[in-house]
Amino acid sequence: MHVLIFPARDKDGKDIVDVTRQDRFTLVLKADKDYPEAVCMWHTPFDALTPVPPCAKCGEQSSAKWSFCPWCGQKLPASGAASDATSAKEPAPPPPAEDKEVR
Repeated sequence: MHVLIFPARDKDGKDIVDVTRQDRFTLVLKADKDYPEAVCMWHTPFDALTPVPPCAKCGEQSSAKWSFCPWCGQKLPASGAASDATSAKEPAPPPPAEDKEVR
């Protein structure tokens, strides 16, 4: 088994991946004499790292990746936002997803 460890920030100190924003990132492991190239893709936000309140309407557990509750159709708060069923303010749509490569 191999374990790969990468820094969380780039050389300028910026986070490489925002784990709470709706996005995706791609890791490309280049081929060498022993292994073929491997491409791995993850979609963020990561539920394990993002607070995810239950649906304000039906109370079912939700995922940070979801925009709407799959059980009742209620619009869910933006990832990382506090649950507030009385809020009239709609969350801004997420920016377009960008692929991010770490080499």
